[in-house]
Amino acid sequence: MEKINDFKQLVAWQLSMELGNLVDDMTSQPPASEDPDFCKQILKASAKAAPQMAEGFLRYRPKESAYYYRIEEEEQRKRRQPKFEARGPQL
Repeated sequence: MEKINDFKQLVAWQLSMELGNLVDDMTSQPPASEDPDFCKQILKASAKAAPQMAEGFLRYRPKESAYYYRIEEEEQRKRRQPKFEARGPQL
């Protein structure tokens, strides 16, 4: 395995950038564009992943890096069910 010298080499960072682009594309057209609250929430969530991973990588401290990766893990969990968390359970 080769040494990673730049956060841009992290596969997780690359995939989060792709996800952000996909979310941008999907929210710019119907049916997603017809729900501004959904668009705002998912765009905000998808924009956080790559910067948090980059910051965690650049700190070079295992405990701090792990903290940022845990934050990103939670953000990804939120992305999987954004409408449910935004509105709560439907009764």
